[in-house]
Amino acid sequence: MQSEHVDQSASGSGGHSASRDRVEVLEAEVSRMDNTLQRIVQLLEKSPLLNPPIENPVTDQAAVPRNRAHEAPPHLQTAEGSDYLPPTAPEFGHLSRLEPLKLPDVWFSGDASKLSSFLRTVRDFLRPRGSLFLSESRRIVWISRHFGFRPSENRKTPAPSENWYDSLVIDNARRKGVLDPYADLDGVEFVHPTLLTVQSFLNGLISVFGDRFLKENAKRSLNACKQRNLTIGEYNSQFSSLVYLVEDVEETRIEKYVAGLNPLIIRHAMSTAWRQVKTLDEKMAMASEAAAQLDLLAQLPSETSSATTYRPLSSNRPLPFSPQPSSPMPSDPNAMEIDAIQSVPRSLLDSSRLLCRSKNLCFRCLKPIVPGSHVGSLNCPNSPVSLEQRKNFVDRARQSRTTQISAVSSFDLPVPTVSSPAVFPPATLRRERLRDCSSGVSAYP
Repeated sequence: MQSEHVDQSASGSGGHSASRDRVEVLEAEVSRMDNTLQRIVQLLEKSPLLNPPIENPVTDQAAVPRNRAHEAPPHLQTAEGSDYLPPTAPEFGHLSRLEPLKLPDVWFSGDASKLSSFLRTVRDFLRPRGSLFLSESRRIVWISRHFGFRPSENRKTPAPSENWYDSLVIDNARRKGVLDPYADLDGVEFVHPTLLTVQSFLNGLISVFGDRFLKENAKRSLNACKQRNLTIGEYNSQFSSLVYLVEDVEETRIEKYVAGLNPLIIRHAMSTAWRQVKTLDEKMAMASEAAAQLDLLAQLPSETSSATTYRPLSSNRPLPFSPQPSSPMPSDPNAMEIDAIQSVPRSLLDSSRLLCRSKNLCFRCLKPIVPGSHVGSLNCPNSPVSLEQRKNFVDRARQSRTTQISAVSSFDLPVPTVSSPAVFPPATLRRERLRDCSSGVSAYP
């Protein structure tokens, strides 16, 4: 019995110790989990995602100490208030190795006529790629890489644009105390006023290589811009390329445009709407429509003489157009031309138009109309004739008319009835000679 009691007590103490060991293990795991959770909470509390910085514009920035150990070099820092903000996040660190290379086909040597296209190309490239440069200075250096002559020109001397940039960086290095001409002048902090920003750099480029007389030349060209023999599309394009180079109000631009228009277009487009137009674009659109209508009217058949008197269109509505039956062609092919010249024209162009209608010629080039390929002024493939050529064309027609009238007048004169034995009419003389030859007798020994 005693042995059994001892065994039971031993087994009871062993089970109690095992349970105590398990409890200790659980306590250790709970403690370890507690420490892990505490570290996680501390990391979350310090995370910038859950604690964004509080912006306080009232805080005096001068009172806050600055850690200069992590500041960028002075020439890589941007000026306060500038529009350019370089990338600062860690994920953009690799962009310092991706600075764009020079554009292969873009060069500027200093030619004023090519400055506008160069500026447009540079600005279009830099506008969406500002974040690829670490600073404003690097953008200026990138622009300067395009200065010089093209390699195909085989020039041995530097271009004027290169000399200008070299003078700027040398002067900038001298201001910073760097006197070595072989130093990295592009890496020296830019303090020269022209090298502070891209805009100031481009302004300096324009002031040195730009056309100083651009506005004056544009004014002279605009005053001399007339339509003359140009089509309305060519005149509008030429006028638009000059008018916006001159600082004028819209009313003055419209006056200059109308002053250079063809008077026929002004006469045809004159209306209340024409006089009330307030913008140049609307004026050009109305002039183009009037020119197209004149070209269509020039293709209509010639007007027949009418006994009815002319009634002003402002008080009487025009009758609808009805095609007249075709009249028989006159025996004389120049009869219509004579009628066209006999009618009193309002101008040289009116006379030319009437002649072109009568002779089936193109009003623009005065050449015959070819159905299918050359049907009039709208699709005329030839260049327009000059005013002198048109005048000669009308003058030749008038001279032909004078000759024809003289011939008709001489034909209508009565033939003298005085008979003469030695004078015969031409036809009678020929008949007498033929008869004498047939009989073998000559009337004139």
